[in-house]
Amino acid sequence: MSVVRTIRRRLLVFAVLSALVPAMAAAPALAGDTVRTDDLGAVSVHASDLSAFPLWRDTLTAFETWLPAAMSCLEERCGDLSLVETVWLNHVQGLSRLPPEEQARRVVGFLRDLLKEQDDAAAVARSGPWPTLPDILAGSNRGGLAHALARYYSLRAAGLDPAALRLVMARDTLTLETTHVVLIETAAHRIAMTRYGMEDLDRGDRLSFVPLYAVNHAGRWLYFPKAVADDAVSQGTD
Repeated sequence: MSVVRTIRRRLLVFAVLSALVPAMAAAPALAGDTVRTDDLGAVSVHASDLSAFPLWRDTLTAFETWLPAAMSCLEERCGDLSLVETVWLNHVQGLSRLPPEEQARRVVGFLRDLLKEQDDAAAVARSGPWPTLPDILAGSNRGGLAHALARYYSLRAAGLDPAALRLVMARDTLTLETTHVVLIETAAHRIAMTRYGMEDLDRGDRLSFVPLYAVNHAGRWLYFPKAVADDAVSQGTD
């Protein structure tokens, strides 16, 4: 059994490193980067720079432009909103007074009912910009990335501090596939919203994913598996 675990760990490390190479090339370290052991059990390099993530910047800008206009339209009953957009706006407005962990639970359940998730293969086949929230609500793209974006957008619209949110691109430890996770970090609680459900980071359980890189409204993180970093340190001292 230990041999199987060893092989699986090596495959996972190889998959993580394979994904990190292009990410490292796209996001070179900056002089202001902060390196630390992250809450996700990895070593992270953080910088307040999004220049290497144009697709994320574009979809975030589109959301931040669309949301106030949509909220104003809802209040004025302008008639330009679709039914599903109206339902979504009304729901997220009702979440504003809840604590972050309850907001997250409500968002997961609400979006599961509102959006029917597509097979990732079908969604990934579409190249080009990341889906905007109106695109997702209209049903033009509802793969794993789209669902993670919808969760991120919903929590932002519910009033959660954007500094407490990260969109994490990760490797699923079960399937070794790319997956997308929404991370919530507040002074009181840390939660990962994954494809399998809610994972409480404060419990110290093994996570269902290995983080590769993450973004939010103001910066990005590049992750290295702690085991790989430890091995590099030990080899350097041999």
